[in-house]
Amino acid sequence: MSATAADVESRVKKAVNLLGINGGPGIDVTIEGDSVVLSLTDTSNFGMFAIGSSSAGGELTRLMQAIAPVVLANGERIIVRGHTDSRPFRGERGNNWRLSMERAEAAHGLLLRAGVDERRFERIEAHADQKPRNAADREAAVNRRIEILLRRTRN
Repeated sequence: MSATAADVESRVKKAVNLLGINGGPGIDVTIEGDSVVLSLTDTSNFGMFAIGSSSAGGELTRLMQAIAPVVLANGERIIVRGHTDSRPFRGERGNNWRLSMERAEAAHGLLLRAGVDERRFERIEAHADQKPRNAADREAAVNRRIEILLRRTRN
């Protein structure tokens, strides 16, 4: 994989801008070890999921379809991570751990439907509220995110 974090970020932002989603998701691209990490976060104007829900809305579906070509063009293996904020979530079906896993699984499913081959996925991870982007405000929208790791190697 020869793409840089800046190249991936530019391509993703271009794809998102074409969607015309008002406010859109927060987009951050970094390098982590052998991977380019695409982080999609909630913003004050854009929520990937309703609070306490793992059901993907139409905007998230469109977002994943738009970024799928970038995912396809970069990395040999893919890891999808789900993160929540620290609001206590205790539903009939679980807690923030389960919610973050269900959201990661939803993102995985949307990428599959957008054409990403199942064999490219290495794993799906749940991080709940344990790795906040904004530790000073653990309920901040940026802590609710999906991370897509585009790995350079097949380890």
